[in-house]
Amino acid sequence: MNFLPPAVAAIDIGSNAARLLIATSAEDVSAAGPRKELLLRVPLRLGESVFTQGVLTKEKADALLHFIKACKHLMKIHRVTAFRACATAAMREAKNGEETARWIARKTGVTIDIINGTEESRIIYESHIADKLSPRRRYIYVDVGGGSTEIALIEQRRFKKSRSFKIGTLRLREGNFSDGTWEKLRQWIPHNDTPGVPLEIIGSGGNINKLYRLAGLPAGTKLSVARLRRLHAELSGMTLEEKTSRLKLRPDRADVIVPACEIFLAIANAAGVRHINVPTMGLADGIVHQLCQQQRGAAQ
Repeated sequence: MNFLPPAVAAIDIGSNAARLLIATSAEDVSAAGPRKELLLRVPLRLGESVFTQGVLTKEKADALLHFIKACKHLMKIHRVTAFRACATAAMREAKNGEETARWIARKTGVTIDIINGTEESRIIYESHIADKLSPRRRYIYVDVGGGSTEIALIEQRRFKKSRSFKIGTLRLREGNFSDGTWEKLRQWIPHNDTPGVPLEIIGSGGNINKLYRLAGLPAGTKLSVARLRRLHAELSGMTLEEKTSRLKLRPDRADVIVPACEIFLAIANAAGVRHINVPTMGLADGIVHQLCQQQRGAAQ
C-alpha cells in the first residue's frame, strides 16, 4: 500500500542552485496551503560559466541533465501528478540555453520553460502573497538570484509592473556587471515619500531567508535594515571557513551571502525604507501554488 498522497512538483533552475519542491496536490491542500513533502537543493552554479563565457559548458549541462533525471525518479516515488520546470537568468542568457533545454527534453521528456523576469515575479506574487498585504500600502517585491534581481511594484494588492536587472550574487561576487545597471535599478525603484501610502519591501530568495534566520528573529517579525547592515558588517569580516564552520552555512551560500546583503541594502537605501518583510516564498512555491490552483479548478 502506498501511503504517499498524490502530489505536484516544481523544478526551479536558478543561476546559483536548482531546486525540486514536491508538495501535496490540490485535493489535500488545507487552508494553510500546500504541504511540502520534499525540498531538494543542488548548487549547480550554471551562472559561473554563463556569466563569464556566455554559454553553459558541457560540464554544467551534464550536471543539469543528471539533476533532472534525479527529479524524475523522486517525482515518481512521490506520485507526482503534475509538475513544471522553470529556468531563470543563467539559461535565459546562455547562448546555448534553448539548445540545452531541447537536449534535456529529448533525454528525459522534461520540458524546461525558460522564463523572463516578469513571469518569474508574477509566479511568486500569485502564490497568495497578496493575501497578507495591506491595500493601503505600496510594496516592492525583490527577488535576488545569482544572475539577476527581479523587482515588482505592488499597489492595492495588485501587481503593477516589474523589471529584471542583471545584478545578482554571482555577478557581484565576480564583478561581472556594469555601473550603469546599478543606476538604472536605483532610478526604477519608487521612494517611500507618498503621503499616506507607506512603501515596504518584500524580500525573496534563499539568501534573504538565510539572513533572516541568522538575525534570530521570531517568525513574522520584519527584518530591520539596521539589523541587516550589522549582519553585513559581521559577515564581511569573516572568512569563508568561518562562515561555514561558525554559522553552519553551506560553502555555496557562504560565498554569496555578502553580495546578497549588499543588493538588498542598496535597494532599501534607494527606497528609503527601514524594514524588509521576509515571507520565505520563492519561485518553486509559486509554481506549486499555480499547479494546485489548476487542479482545484479542473476538479470543480
